[in-house]
Amino acid sequence: MNSIIHKDSQMSVAFEQFKDKLYHNSFAFFQLIALQALGYLFSFSSSMTGIGDQHFMLSIRHISPIPLFIMSVLWIVIQAFGFSGEKRREYYMVSNNFTAYFSDIAVLEIYAVIIGITMVFSGPMLQLLGGLALGNASLGTTYDSMTVLHYLSLFITTTFYSLLFGAAAYFLGILRIRYQSFFVISSIGFILLLIVGSLLGVRFIGPDFNIGIAGVIQFYAQESRIILWLIKIIGSIGALYGLIWLGIKNLEVNK
Repeated sequence: MNSIIHKDSQMSVAFEQFKDKLYHNSFAFFQLIALQALGYLFSFSSSMTGIGDQHFMLSIRHISPIPLFIMSVLWIVIQAFGFSGEKRREYYMVSNNFTAYFSDIAVLEIYAVIIGITMVFSGPMLQLLGGLALGNASLGTTYDSMTVLHYLSLFITTTFYSLLFGAAAYFLGILRIRYQSFFVISSIGFILLLIVGSLLGVRFIGPDFNIGIAGVIQFYAQESRIILWLIKIIGSIGALYGLIWLGIKNLEVNK
């Protein structure tokens, strides 16, 4: 991966690096296919119920798209860690902090959009494959009544959630290569701080107080007002972008 890009403006260089990274990381799409294949397999193994008597039995296997989304998020997290780990061996002769930052973020955004598109088609695919392989399979009544607006909502939510996880993984990767051993110590300290904070919150505020992983998930997933949800998710991604820039702007990338 030795690319020499000569352009006048930084935006032109960053755009060329963005296209070059998409090309040189094309194998990542095969990784996505493999992980989503596992996701489909786990989706088919969700649960099974049966009804009947000694003369008749009807078994219905319930399938869920959640394992598929989890495997897709795992893919973008792996890619984000990989991009952040390349900052000390950036292979572009004219690369700098801005072009490395912009091109990596742009690639992650494309990856998030791809996940969103695949999740839109996951429902019909699960129903088709479930019917062919399992016979009596049920994906849920929600998918039976989905309209174009529902599919658009599914695309937007899965895309933004994927980008949120990808940006968080990229930020952690930048911290890891920037602070090395101190990163491990600070990570342990942060986890301990969360535990102590949760215990103190429950003690003085009540059992509803939760700043753990479950509380973070509820902060986004249980928001039913679309405008507030967009503010939360876009604000969080924007904050991560800012933290990533602070972490990378003084990091040497031309070694």
